[in-house]
Amino acid sequence: MNIFEKILDSIYLFGFILMIPIGIYGFSSATSKYEARNSQQSWYEETVARDKAALERGLSKVEQVQNQSPLQKGHPPPPQLYQPGDNDFNLPLQQLLEGNHGRLL
Repeated sequence: MNIFEKILDSIYLFGFILMIPIGIYGFSSATSKYEARNSQQSWYEETVARDKAALERGLSKVEQVQNQSPLQKGHPPPPQLYQPGDNDFNLPLQQLLEGNHGRLL
C-alpha cells in the first residue's frame, strides 16, 4: 500500500463516520417536519367533521320534532265530522231551507 491509498482509506473512514450523525440529523429533521405537517387536519378530515356535526344537529332536531304533539308541530287539528245536534231532525222547515244542514263538508 502506498501513501495515497492510506490517505484515501482514512478519508473514506472519516467520511463514513461523519455520515452517521449527518444521517441521524437528516432523519430526525425530516420526521419532525412530517409530524408538524400531518398533525393538522386535512381539508377532507375537516369536511367530514363538519358534515358529521351537521348531521348530528339535524338528527337531534328531527328527534325533537318527532317527540312533539301535532299541535306543537304546527299542524291544525283535524276537522270534527260530528257535532252534537247533528242528529236532531226536529228542525223547523224554515231553518232547513236556510241551507247547509246535514252536510259534512
